[in-house]
Formats: sequence, C-alpha cells, structure tokens
Amino acid sequence: MYSGILLLFKHKLAEMSPPVSDEVLIKQTVLPEVDEDGAIAWTGKGKKTVDVQKIRERFESLDIEVDWNRIEAIQKYRNNIEHYYSEVTTEAVKKLISDCFIVISRFVCVTLEADPKSLFGDEEWTVLVSLNEAYQREKEECVNAIRKIDWKSDALQTGLEEMICASCGSGLIIPNDEYPNCFDASFICRICDQELDYSDVVEGAIEQYEANRSYRHYKDGGGPILGTCPCCWSETLYLGRRILPSMWGKWPLCLPTMWE
Repeated sequence: MYSGILLLFKHKLAEMSPPVSDEVLIKQTVLPEVDEDGAIAWTGKGKKTVDVQKIRERFESLDIEVDWNRIEAIQKYRNNIEHYYSEVTTEAVKKLISDCFIVISRFVCVTLEADPKSLFGDEEWTVLVSLNEAYQREKEECVNAIRKIDWKSDALQTGLEEMICASCGSGLIIPNDEYPNCFDASFICRICDQELDYSDVVEGAIEQYEANRSYRHYKDGGGPILGTCPCCWSETLYLGRRILPSMWGKWPLCLPTMWE
C-alpha cells in the first residue's frame, strides 16, 4: 500500500509536468536543454524516478499538501514489519491500513479531484472504509482517555495521542487509569499488553509532535529545535524557548513560569 501511495504521488507530478519534458517532475535526473526558440527548458533524463524525499520537496514547492507525519509513520511501520516485528498482529495491520486510507482518500479527493470508488473499485474501497471505521472507533476511545488528563502541554498531549507501541506497532495505547498528576501516568497497549510509564513515552511524543517543524528547520539551514534537559536528561528541551513539557512542576528549572 505504501508503494501504491507513492505511485499516486508520482501520477500527480507526471500530470503536472510540462509537455515534451519527458515527465520532468517525476525524474530523478533533470537537465537543461535549449529548445527550438533558443530558450532553456528543463527535461527529465533516464528511467530513475524521484524517491519519497524528492516527492516531498517538489510537493512543497508546488503547494501540494500531504500529511507527511502520517506518510513517515506508514514508511516506518512497513520497515518494522520487514525487519523487526517477528509477529504482525491483525490490529497493528489495521492501523497501517487506516493511515493509508486517510492519506489516499484525502489525496484522491482533494488533489486528484477524483472519486476513490471509481479509481479503486466499489468492493475494494468498501473494505478499506470498513477497516478504517473499525480502527478509528477504538482509537477514539484511547484519545478520549488521554484527553481526560491535564498534560500541561498541548505538544505533549498531541504527541501522546499519536504514539505507537514499539513492540507490536499498534496505535491503540491508553492510560492505565485516571491520574491527578500527569507525571504519575502509565500506559498499556490494548493489543500486546505492553506497559509504559511517563518517562518511556515523553521523548517520542514530543519528537512526533515536532517532526514537521524539525524537518523544515533543518531544510532551512537551522539546527535542532529540541535539546537535552539538564534536569531529567530527556530530549524535550525547546531550544531558544526554554519550555520543558517533560518535567514541568518537578524541577525548579522546568517550571512553566519560565519565559518563552
């Protein structure tokens, strides 16, 4: 399914390529040529097409919106299936299918301006829709449970809502119970029963939340936006802003009264 998504992206780039350019927007190698009028024209060369990184760069340049966080999650999950997970659970695969469904449906409807049913077929699309709906019902229960706790940080809460179990790849992770203090919270994966405490998830949650901004920051020549907290040693210190969502209230340096 991941490869199919990339093919959809390449189809859009090929569609937008100028005539007589050998589908320049999907080619890895792009070279200048002098046309009949003496003007410079860019033409695609060879058979190699762009990879996901180049697709992203060209989409951003063309103002084509894609949920790249979700694409990266799909890519990472696919790699984990191939190289790490010894057993792939049905529920974990449902998450992958749900993410693919969301990306495909938005891209086909909004960017390609096409009808998904016509593109994929009624039966195939109905299966994707039903699998996505079943997964999203369970995911909603997990998200609602997370939102009952005051996490002291919108970034942290959003990241926790999107966290993935490192053991089985499921996105169905839920707090064990209700906690008056977020730092005492623990979590459990509904699929494999893996238990996690606050310190196990906070770095990954913040990293997930800031993935797109980190990418743009590096692309524009900037350095990391997150650093190591000198109190708790987690990679959750917002460099230049001095906000420490990981340990607010636990250490004097991490109090929310610190300036941005």
